[in-house]
Amino acid sequence: MEFITKGETIDCIRIIKDKDSGKETQINVASFNAGVDRVPPHVAAELFIEEVKELVLWLEDRKKLQSKLEMQSIEHTKT
Repeated sequence: MEFITKGETIDCIRIIKDKDSGKETQINVASFNAGVDRVPPHVAAELFIEEVKELVLWLEDRKKLQSKLEMQSIEHTKT
């Protein structure tokens, strides 16, 4: 599962690998507003349990990173 931020939207992309060819297919399973800091119900309904757990961790990490960046001056974020 990949979570990709595009503007004000977060896309939840499921990666499916073909057993025979090894080719990967990406499927956009759900999307939600990037301003949301928890898993929306419509997204949880579309994801597998492990994917929901992964999204929860991703959102927590994202929030920590945003908080850290907000506390730094612009000069420190450039390096």
